[in-house]
Amino acid sequence: MENTRAKIIEESGMRFGPFLSEDLFHIEMSRAYAALGNGFSSVEFVCMKQKNEKKYLYFIEAKSSSPNPENGEERFYEWIDEVSMKFKDSLQLFMAAELGIQSDEGIGQHLLEAEMAECAIKLILVLSQHKKEWLPPVRDALSARLRKILRIWKAEIIALNRDMAHAYGLVQ
Repeated sequence: MENTRAKIIEESGMRFGPFLSEDLFHIEMSRAYAALGNGFSSVEFVCMKQKNEKKYLYFIEAKSSSPNPENGEERFYEWIDEVSMKFKDSLQLFMAAELGIQSDEGIGQHLLEAEMAECAIKLILVLSQHKKEWLPPVRDALSARLRKILRIWKAEIIALNRDMAHAYGLVQ
């Protein structure tokens, strides 16, 4: 049985958590991710949260900032593609581990026991240094790039800054 200690994940100048280890999959540090080798990317971690009776799977990617689309649209869309691939690869690896196709070592027990069909998937990008008004173009570009994934999994893209992530209960 996995240890129930609370865990903090430090990324992009932010302290995420605390999360119970049973609710967490630190995907970047997992053997399953390492075993895939080069060419795969991942978000920082996956965690499960419960609000009222609803369970949520949060796929968290953290960055300090993003390119400004007004200062170079090409670089902005390259960056959007990189972040999109992290969400895609992570969702696929997580679900493959849940199904037993990949190793589930490192996935918290509550995540393993959860009925996935009952969990809402939220793909969350936290941009620590962004102003609130800078977030909609990033969210909209990610939503456009991930349109098929969002429809297939009935998922949602959320872009937050540090203050919003704190209010969301993700960042200390």
